[in-house]
Amino acid sequence: MLALACCGAAHAQNPPAAAAAPAPAAPAAPPSDEAAAAPATPASYQAALAAMRAQDWLRARQLLQQTLDEHPAFAGAWLDLALVAWQQGEGAQAREFLDDLEDHFAPLPPAIAQAAQTLRQRLASATPTVQPPAQGAAAQTHPGLTATDSAGYLALGLGHDSNANVGLRADAIRLTLPGGQVELPLAAGSRQRAAAFGYAALQQAGAGAWQTQPLAWNWSLQTRQPSGIHGYSTVEAQGELGTPWALPSAPDASGASVPSPLVGLRWHSAWVGGQLAYVAPGLYASQRWASASPIAAAADSLHTCQWQQRAQLESRNYPRARNLASWGATYRLEWDCAATGQPPQPAASSTSGWLGQAEASWDAPRQQGRPGGHTWQTSLQLGRRIGNPWGQPGHQLTLSAEWTHTQDTAGYSPWLENGARRIVHRLGWQAHWLLPAIGRTGAPAADAWRWAVQLQGYRQSSNIPLFSLRSTAVQLLALHPW
Repeated sequence: MLALACCGAAHAQNPPAAAAAPAPAAPAAPPSDEAAAAPATPASYQAALAAMRAQDWLRARQLLQQTLDEHPAFAGAWLDLALVAWQQGEGAQAREFLDDLEDHFAPLPPAIAQAAQTLRQRLASATPTVQPPAQGAAAQTHPGLTATDSAGYLALGLGHDSNANVGLRADAIRLTLPGGQVELPLAAGSRQRAAAFGYAALQQAGAGAWQTQPLAWNWSLQTRQPSGIHGYSTVEAQGELGTPWALPSAPDASGASVPSPLVGLRWHSAWVGGQLAYVAPGLYASQRWASASPIAAAADSLHTCQWQQRAQLESRNYPRARNLASWGATYRLEWDCAATGQPPQPAASSTSGWLGQAEASWDAPRQQGRPGGHTWQTSLQLGRRIGNPWGQPGHQLTLSAEWTHTQDTAGYSPWLENGARRIVHRLGWQAHWLLPAIGRTGAPAADAWRWAVQLQGYRQSSNIPLFSLRSTAVQLLALHPW
């Protein structure tokens, strides 16, 4: 999710794929005679903003170039030019525009410095999100299937989990039999066991076009291998391919264009102990937009929010437990509210902000006899991202907590708790400390390895002891973007 404040967005209430910005751009260098005589907001720049709101990146780029030909000291146009190049999938060109901006207009005004820094972070992000090109641009620049840009990351880690085998907290399971209730002692292998583990993940996202139709895609693969516990290694794979919805974007209350949602196909699968345990093909629709933040901000700071809503339908299959097969529907709303317009920070710093997500999911059985019947699940996650914590330049600390409630509509099993309906509550937490990138010479580098330390845990309780779990894990990660 792009939490970027660009100068051009100051004139738009809801620009596509970029957050609203602070005040309009002003020349960063001492004004020359030409700059002093120039209008505060050139007509070509206003037209460029309109093209950006319409996601006509090719037209916006032409108008921004015209603005800079006429008013080369207009620093905000340089920043918007970098943003437009990024939207067109030209990451290298966007970096060059940012370099030109910082080389020729130092020191930058605080708002422009913060926005340039945020765009650099997104270009080198370890978890990138690449928007598809606008359809007009794709038709003119991508006659065939051409990858306009892609980004991804590799993560390698070692850790320790207090419950690496997802073992139960109970020492015995109580069964309801015709003759009464009996307790069966739990085998040692089913109880909670601590173990070290190795972790690896690979993810990539990109944008391109097929003929004149823009496409966006992403895929990920991750594995976790516990030490000394046989049968609990996991591998998870996901992939998506989408395209903007064909209908034109509808204007919002302020008259700004709302970005068209992506719609497409998705695939999710998982292996446990080397055997396929879960596979779910499906459809999804996803939409992003920006708005002013509801968070009250200080007088010298402006908060903007990036939002994403997502709906998906899928067929959930469990090859090792076919009676659990279901049709699944999920809706999720995510937000990331970051402060912009702050005093300029070191180049390797991170933007602070509030983030979270709310999700609702419904499982409908595909055949009779599914334990629990229908299942309803809701969750809420809230977090705080802190840039440069305790004065550490380039570091980033993210803290989050999550609450999840799951409930069945029918009894789970006549053998467990007299056929009671399953109710599960889960509380989770996470602390993630990301260190700045360090190159071979010791200077920060956008494409260098980064270290991260992650602490996480959860406590799950249920009226059916079979679903009562808890875990605490610590992990050291090495991350490399490309």
